[in-house]
Amino acid sequence: MLKRLFDILSYRCSVSAPLWILFALAIKLEDRGHVGELRATVDALKNGRPSPIDFKSIVATTVTTFAIEESITKGKAVEINLSEWGIS
Repeated sequence: MLKRLFDILSYRCSVSAPLWILFALAIKLEDRGHVGELRATVDALKNGRPSPIDFKSIVATTVTTFAIEESITKGKAVEINLSEWGIS
């Protein structure tokens, strides 16, 4: 499964697979808060508490990421209207 992930990342970013393997290993060796964030989210779900990350923030981040990719592909700025996603 990990090899498949590396293949996808390599294809998506036009970077050789060995570079992505090194990158993934570096992330694995240095926790940047993702493990704690995931644990807090799972704990919140199990215990009926609110997520530590607001859902609107997740949506805004995702929409922005897609806009960035579109902007790179088109070579020009892409307008983001978060109100279309229920975010004011």
